[in-house]
Amino acid sequence: MQIGQQIKTQRELKHWSQQDLANRLSISHQSISKWEQGTALPSFSNVVLLSDLFGLSIDEFVRQDTHMMNKLAHPTDRPFSLVLLLSFGCAIVVSLISLSLGIGETTFVNDTQSFILIGVIVLLFLVYSQQRQNKSHHTWLMVGIATITLALLLVPQVDSFFLGFYSGLLHQ
Repeated sequence: MQIGQQIKTQRELKHWSQQDLANRLSISHQSISKWEQGTALPSFSNVVLLSDLFGLSIDEFVRQDTHMMNKLAHPTDRPFSLVLLLSFGCAIVVSLISLSLGIGETTFVNDTQSFILIGVIVLLFLVYSQQRQNKSHHTWLMVGIATITLALLLVPQVDSFFLGFYSGLLHQ
């Protein structure tokens, strides 16, 4: 039995509505609906809470859901490495473009400070709203904003590296 069906069955055995269960977990009823429809999976912490609420061991609760078992055995959510790799790649490309256009470090920093500040504020808001909804996954929007913000912060350092390398080549 898929975990969504297990949640629905156990919830109905307790005579709870989706909202009743959501209140017990301090999440939205939409999350319960997504789980039951199979469009989303609960986080591990929610699986633990659900198994406690339903009086089942975690093994009894998730064992028959192969998709959930695979997710627990092999987590695929690795946004940190993705953000780092994409940020360094973007920083190198933007740095090469800015250097080829003759845009200096100071000008670049002055022109991008507002974007960096906006990126940080948006990220903080997204993290805060996800925590309030008790979500643990990272959205593509968060990954994108984090990548752009970090890339903008890295460009001056990459510029300095390239300029230092180029200067060293000229003095040889």
